[in-house]
Amino acid sequence: TRDALTVFRQAFDVYSRIGHAAGIGDAAAHLATAHYFLGDMRESLRSAKLSFRISKERRDRLGMSRALTYMGNVFAIEGRLIRALVMHRRSIRLAREAGDRHAEIRARVNAGQLLATMRRYADAFGEIRTALDAFKRNEIGSRFHLLAQNTLSSIYRALNQHELADEALEVALRHARTHNDTLLLASLLTNYGIGAAIRKEWPRAIEILEESLDLKLDMNSLAAESTTRRVLGMCQQAMGRDEEALLQFERARTSARMTGNIEEEWRTCCAIADLHLRSGRYAAARSMLHEAMSIVDRYAVAYDRAYVQRALARAHIVCGENVEAIRLLHAARAAEGEVLDDLVSIDAFQLSIFEDHVQTHEMLQWAMVDAGAFEMALETAERARARVLADTLTRRFDISPYA
Repeated sequence: TRDALTVFRQAFDVYSRIGHAAGIGDAAAHLATAHYFLGDMRESLRSAKLSFRISKERRDRLGMSRALTYMGNVFAIEGRLIRALVMHRRSIRLAREAGDRHAEIRARVNAGQLLATMRRYADAFGEIRTALDAFKRNEIGSRFHLLAQNTLSSIYRALNQHELADEALEVALRHARTHNDTLLLASLLTNYGIGAAIRKEWPRAIEILEESLDLKLDMNSLAAESTTRRVLGMCQQAMGRDEEALLQFERARTSARMTGNIEEEWRTCCAIADLHLRSGRYAAARSMLHEAMSIVDRYAVAYDRAYVQRALARAHIVCGENVEAIRLLHAARAAEGEVLDDLVSIDAFQLSIFEDHVQTHEMLQWAMVDAGAFEMALETAERARARVLADTLTRRFDISPYA
């Protein structure tokens, strides 16, 4: 990737000297991609904006679409999710106006990835299905088909449909190895390793994740390594290799900070906190979780905030601080409830967020019982049972009790 960056810089310098506007715009777009994968989000955004400005001056809709996609990817990494989504939507529209189906599908795949990050799974699934249908009609190449398969597997994974996730990944992995696409292969392997970790196949997961990490390190892809290191650390922790796990977590956190990836940064803080909590280092665990909370508050994804609140509440329960735990769990429950209400229409996916919501209710009941608030614990239990009934009705009869 660094070699590619050098070549693109040389091309940019040559085109700048001769005043070739189209060449400058194309080189700037390539620079945006190279900087992105090297983790330099500031330079990536600067290059993408330059490419967009030149393309706009030339009335090049296709060039504008490409630049907007790169800008959207950077905004997504930085946690500016709404702005990122606006960029991707504009990119789709411009590509469609330019009559370039390939560029349109590329933008849709990126939009699908972002929508999955935002927990808008129905919308994400729609974008990815559009891409997969386009591949079946031979409208796009195999690489975007594999990217779509990878995103589809992530959606299934988030919804606890792990068999479907692995099925999508296995198809993509076979093609990626055949086409020798190293960067995509590394991303697919990370996702596959996550699946093995979920099944608690720790040695297998570590083997897969280490292969993915080696590929990313060979490419100097700083932006891509933080997730792999975090999950690898979690697998090592599960096998009792705490020192190795902490080392991976710290490296993942450093990578996330350097690239401005705030989602990975707060997730890694939670992983470090869990390690501290299991080792009896309660103050260190809470400190790390408060840091995660300050990070997640920078962007408005309610479900992510609920995740950190639940983790912080668990730390307070362990320390016997039930009043603060109850406050945090009430906030987490409210956020999860909003997400469930919004997503009840995608019942076909058997939404797994409901399971987290039940866990929050159970933790809340424990904290209330420990605090001596028995009547409040009983009321919470009744509400949880009512939610179970409502979810059952929705799944069984395809009706929404919230309509």
